[in-house]
Amino acid sequence: MDNPNLTIESDLLSFNYNVETQHIKGEADPTFGIGLSVEGSLADEDFGLLIEDIYFPLNFLNRTFLKPVFGFLDGVAKGEVFLGGSKEAIRLYGQTSVDSARMELFWLPEDIITMKNITATLDGTRAITPKNSILLHKQDHR
Repeated sequence: MDNPNLTIESDLLSFNYNVETQHIKGEADPTFGIGLSVEGSLADEDFGLLIEDIYFPLNFLNRTFLKPVFGFLDGVAKGEVFLGGSKEAIRLYGQTSVDSARMELFWLPEDIITMKNITATLDGTRAITPKNSILLHKQDHR
């Protein structure tokens, strides 16, 4: 292969992947919808990705739920995560946080659930969150 690099370049995205070394480096601007910067390797012998400057709107998760039991109205997760371990057994390390998020719950159609200052620490096998307050608000249907 003459050029082992696969490259995407635009105002919102900049990614480079080397097919031979399996090294990846890139950025996505938050105005693209999801923001992050990533650098690392997908090779078996040195697998690991550092993902920083994460900007992830929580309402994007709504499309992944098999049953729409709840849905995020707003909120953005931010933080940094290291993907380690191996391709077969990925381990996540890092911290993410959400300043404020609102969601609807199927069983409480007239209520909005509000969460503030949510933080999750990822230790490789689990996500740990401190005790958080969740507020319920009645929707005004005028």
